[in-house]
Amino acid sequence: MSTEVRHQVSTNTDETFGAFYSSLQEYLLNASEKVNESKTLSNIGVYDDLFKFIEKAHKDPLSIISDKLNSEIKGIHLILDGMVNAFVSNHKNLYKHFTRVEHFNNALYYYIVLNENSNESKRPFLRFLFDYENKPLSDKFPIVFDFISEPIYRELVKDYEPINNGGIS
Repeated sequence: MSTEVRHQVSTNTDETFGAFYSSLQEYLLNASEKVNESKTLSNIGVYDDLFKFIEKAHKDPLSIISDKLNSEIKGIHLILDGMVNAFVSNHKNLYKHFTRVEHFNNALYYYIVLNENSNESKRPFLRFLFDYENKPLSDKFPIVFDFISEPIYRELVKDYEPINNGGIS
């Protein structure tokens, strides 16, 4: 590598790290201001969200971890459900009903009533699952498609509160 190229790479790296450090410094200064503000408010008996968070973390640190984990899982479910909805919207001609019914142990469950109960109709859905199962996330967040008949679907959804996928049904 020539000296000129090394100098250019070094300069670009310095600029990148410089911008990162500036952003980090600004973030920490804002955080410090919020901490000082929260401390001042608590001294006069006003307890803001930061104070309540610190108090909760002090009294029950595991609940903070649990809340964060549950929030992350909910976010992952939303992303996966959106991914499934995007896929399904391209295959509306194959099914009568497509409904997310629940999630158990991080798995997302869907009922599918096909227009025609054939291997050909199931193929795109099974291909989607096959492709998804080759992704690292699939072990922790499985997606399950249950192909069921119309009468069974009607029986199941009367007992369940179906979670429709953006109106997909």
